[in-house]
Amino acid sequence: LVFLDSYSASASYKPMDMDMSGYAYSLMSMGNAKEFEAADKIIDEIVSRVTGKTNNPRKMVELVNDELCDLINVHSLKSGETFADPSVYAAVVTKDGICDNYAIAFKYIMDKLGIPCIRMNGMVKDTIIPHAWNEVYVDGEWRIVDVFSNDNSRSERYLLIDMDNSDWNKSMSINEDDRLEAELTKLTLKLNNNGKTA
Repeated sequence: LVFLDSYSASASYKPMDMDMSGYAYSLMSMGNAKEFEAADKIIDEIVSRVTGKTNNPRKMVELVNDELCDLINVHSLKSGETFADPSVYAAVVTKDGICDNYAIAFKYIMDKLGIPCIRMNGMVKDTIIPHAWNEVYVDGEWRIVDVFSNDNSRSERYLLIDMDNSDWNKSMSINEDDRLEAELTKLTLKLNNNGKTA
């Protein structure tokens, strides 16, 4: 992708990727090629460690969850604070992140591993608190992975949970646009794979 660099007013390359639903996400915070290289190097190291241990998609998801929980520090927003860097760079290089950073980093790694994954946005029910997580396709079905909440709770409570999990559905509401995008992505994957999702 080409963008106009506001600092130099010249066109330059900004490494971005599109997830399966068409969501663009940036590897960098400010469009700096060195940041891209630093983030991508760390991501490639994670991918190498994971693929060196297993080729089983479910186990890969579990290992990536653990890797990100070990790497990233949960950034707790204070009242009135906003977190302005929803990038893979912020997550894996500065090692600081909110739910969006975890979800973006997880999605990027899943893409590199070839495991179907969707980044989701929603709200903690009955609040105005936004939240991001992932849906991943393993063992013939879509499952929920919330790496941020796993790290924050120091557990694997939100790892590969069933889409119909009543506790999850009672606590989260999905943005309608994301729900529709996710369904379209799942249908597209299915059509592109002769009736199979992956």
